[in-house]
Amino acid sequence: MPAKYSHVKKMSAAGALKKSPNGKNSHQSRSPNPHADRGISQAMTAVSQLERAIARLLLLRYEQDIARLFSTRLYSIALVHLPTFVMRCAALAGPGWVAYNADADEIKDFFRAAISMDMRQAGERVATKSVLWSYTALRHFALSNNITICKKRGLHSMRLLPHYDALKTHLDTLEALPPAAFAKPPHLGSLQEGQDALEEACDLKYASSRSADWGPDWHAKVRLGYEKLSQTLWRVAREFDVRGYGMVLREKLTTKWCDCGCSTDHLGEVCERTVREDEEESGVRLGKQREWDGRGSGIYGWETEEEEDIWEIGLDFGGMDPEELEEGAENEMTIGELMEWRFIRAEREKEEGNVAFRKGDYPEAVKHYEAAHQIEPELPHYQLNLAAAYLKLSSWMEAEAACTKALAQHRSGKGYFRRARARKMLGRNDEAIRGTFSTLYLRAVLKLQPTNAEAIQELLTLLPPSPTSSATTFASSTSSSSNTGADASKSRQELLHERLGIGKPKLPKPLPFPRTRADDRKLRIVIVPAPAPGDSAQVCHHHHGHGHQHTTHSHSHGHACNGHHHHHHHHDGSSSSKGKGKGTSNAAEMGIAAATRREKEQALEAEMLKMLEAMRLDTGAAGGAFSVMLPSWDRYVVKRAESCVRNSLLDFMATQANSVPHPTLIQVPADQQKTFPGNPQSLAPRHPSLRYDWTGAQIGNNDTSDDIKNVDLSKVHNLSGPIAVEGAEPGDCLVVDILDVTPFEKMPWGYTGIFELTNGGGLFAREFDSKAAKAIWDLQGIYATSRHIPGVRFAGVSHPGLIGTAPSAELLATWNKREGELIAQHPNAVPAVAFAPNPVGAYVGQELDPSLKQKIAEEGARTIPGREHGGNCDIKNLSKGSRCYFPVFVKGANLSVGDLHFSQGDGELSFCGAIEMAGIITFSTSIIKDGIEKFALKQPIFLPSPIDPLYSAKVIFEGISVDYHGDGKQYNMDATVAYKQAALNAIAYLTRIGYNLLLSAAPIESHVGALVDSPNACVTLAIPTGIFTHDILPKPEGFTKQDFGQCAIRSDGIV
Repeated sequence: MPAKYSHVKKMSAAGALKKSPNGKNSHQSRSPNPHADRGISQAMTAVSQLERAIARLLLLRYEQDIARLFSTRLYSIALVHLPTFVMRCAALAGPGWVAYNADADEIKDFFRAAISMDMRQAGERVATKSVLWSYTALRHFALSNNITICKKRGLHSMRLLPHYDALKTHLDTLEALPPAAFAKPPHLGSLQEGQDALEEACDLKYASSRSADWGPDWHAKVRLGYEKLSQTLWRVAREFDVRGYGMVLREKLTTKWCDCGCSTDHLGEVCERTVREDEEESGVRLGKQREWDGRGSGIYGWETEEEEDIWEIGLDFGGMDPEELEEGAENEMTIGELMEWRFIRAEREKEEGNVAFRKGDYPEAVKHYEAAHQIEPELPHYQLNLAAAYLKLSSWMEAEAACTKALAQHRSGKGYFRRARARKMLGRNDEAIRGTFSTLYLRAVLKLQPTNAEAIQELLTLLPPSPTSSATTFASSTSSSSNTGADASKSRQELLHERLGIGKPKLPKPLPFPRTRADDRKLRIVIVPAPAPGDSAQVCHHHHGHGHQHTTHSHSHGHACNGHHHHHHHHDGSSSSKGKGKGTSNAAEMGIAAATRREKEQALEAEMLKMLEAMRLDTGAAGGAFSVMLPSWDRYVVKRAESCVRNSLLDFMATQANSVPHPTLIQVPADQQKTFPGNPQSLAPRHPSLRYDWTGAQIGNNDTSDDIKNVDLSKVHNLSGPIAVEGAEPGDCLVVDILDVTPFEKMPWGYTGIFELTNGGGLFAREFDSKAAKAIWDLQGIYATSRHIPGVRFAGVSHPGLIGTAPSAELLATWNKREGELIAQHPNAVPAVAFAPNPVGAYVGQELDPSLKQKIAEEGARTIPGREHGGNCDIKNLSKGSRCYFPVFVKGANLSVGDLHFSQGDGELSFCGAIEMAGIITFSTSIIKDGIEKFALKQPIFLPSPIDPLYSAKVIFEGISVDYHGDGKQYNMDATVAYKQAALNAIAYLTRIGYNLLLSAAPIESHVGALVDSPNACVTLAIPTGIFTHDILPKPEGFTKQDFGQCAIRSDGIV
């Protein structure tokens, strides 16, 4: 309950309705008397009508309260959060981008997600206040009619019977009003404050770093963009219907409201004391003029900006059964924490439903989607998922019902389209087109999404054939060459709209400034997890992964980092310095953030954090973990899509975290980037084909492995970095949160390679006398398939194979010493046991004295293998959602990242066994001071990604420390030997079926089974059976080897 009447003890069920021992209500326990006075029945009918009127009155006022208070919420969002959104977009695409793209689907989808998350809370946040306000209005009505109100029990509904007609008149007035909708509160001012804060912040933040795109008229551009963005916010909000929310109170006021009068009496008992205390404190005057205004005593902040404070108080949480909470947990949790807990539980059910849906187990998917909706009934997408599953099951009526429930909350294109499909299959084509109440369901889809080709085609199939003249006109207009291209397109569009029966879309008004190339850029809005309590400031790096060579520059008073290493590391502690310039950006960021207290969210308490974290990473029935993203107005980043990557810019955007800003670190146009040694192509700026994997694009998408055979491994190992993080000092811990890893949109392919024994080799180079081979993988969304390995399809977990900080001079010397000793013990080993510094192909990336550059090339360590700093560890679970803790050895940490993989099996069996790709990695950083000492941080600590393929069925192979695939020698507790035996067992097994070149690339899992029983270590290797299109399990009759294609081999045919 709210604090204002938390002293009122809730009436138990036994207190409200006395029950007999058999469980039935006591006032119904005796047998009815058929000879009872008819006047009693009439009196009970009158009481029932009164109670229904009171319940309906409470419900209608409740809907209006939700609409009014959430409108205030939207006003605050426009005032506080939209200026920050405009700034983030302007930083990447210029000041006019928002004005030209405010109505883009990407922005509207983000608004829909964030509003949906807010609306799921609106009902419960408003419920107690609304009931208190409505009770106050009823009480004023009673007092104005000289009805006595009990000081303890409050208003008794029976006393309102003589005044039922007056009460019914007010109810009829409410019923006649249009449905409650969102509108800008008239008592609140304009958004001028937000505009002023936006312009001031942009002026301060970008004063020293504005490009030529901004120009002198940038003030008008950002101001107009802000206005148009605010209009889009209100348009999207009106897609939501308040009548679909507040299900807990709605149910109490409908199906659970008792007609005998006890419900109203209980309401009076709960609210009366609070109302009296507030009236005494505020000295509110009673009177008939206050009958129905609802602004009775105790209404804090009514029709002021403080009305928004209703979102800050704790409320009586009615949406969860008591047994779902641990003892005492409810008192420790805020409304936001409780809502998050419930959302995570629902998302877990939804994800398990998605897994079942992808497997084609639609009845199981229905069960999980229904469970998710039961947990979170006020998020419409669970019903949309349910409708999709029902459509697959040909359960048309159930699909229609699920869509109807979803549309009652949010009028979405998916909801209209799926309901139209269901009605079409039910033979109700007319309703599919028109719907009840003349609602144009398929046409509504096109109103929300005018270019939805699927909806257009569906509507065309439902419409009756057009007259011949119309068809002829349409055909001739589309094929005519006498008109210009623009006129033909216009005519075609007009005829199509006429044919579909939808209105002609309004053309946007021309803007007062011309459209620039920057305004055509594509930006993406990415939801990110909230930072954990205790994190220091974060810098969000929009990092375009492989193959971008750069010299780093700062747009503030200093420079970020002038050192760049690729194939070799060399740091003497003085090769880089940190960026500076805190003051101006801090003022701008804080100027916007200070507009509301909600920007300063309190951290969850320790126990609640453990509970939520456990639920976020909990393993579902399908056997895997999943990531939960909660869309909100401050948990997102804006980054450029692939169309902007074509400009070959490295953009590193600073974001605010915990009120500590960082300056923009790096922006390097391609024509300013340094040349790759031996790669003159990098001199061509903004070339759309320049995308690099770790080899520098030496491997091509073709059907021969000659490029693998002849790859020049002395060339630069293509990474991005080093990136200096402001404030990082030796002894600190650098925290890196990986926000996203994705392939380039224009290069949706990768490769797996086996290198030659004498040129790279690999773990099994000697066992198989390795000859070059490769497989090309096509990347479609999260899935990979290969023309060279048909019959296999699996979900990848994209990750960086290499990520780490820079070593100090002392640590570098230690590496070279110990690895040099190993090389000396195994001279001329093939493959090599370690890689000594090699000046051939070394790249320093700095303008230094030639003798110093030569010294660096001769002493710099190779970027392989992984070491104390991180490096080339090839850990496949370091994907979206991972957190990495790296020791800092030099000032600025000098972080580097690269070697992106789309997928990889545990161990990466061959030298280049993962699916290597060129792509984009996005991450943020923060610093924990003295972290090496605090955590005994000898080597990095990783938190794996919660995103992992959910493959529960596997065939597992075992290996022990006996080389029975070689000389049969017994080794003592050698896990590497055991791993190789498990892998060789799996290779032999798959070869019998007809597969090859698979274990390194597919989501293979390897585990150490036992290290307790000498002399044999036990290691297992598990292959998920779900990645194959046919059964690979052992059969009594054995296998018939099948033709599953041929990997790409050398042109001379040697394998």
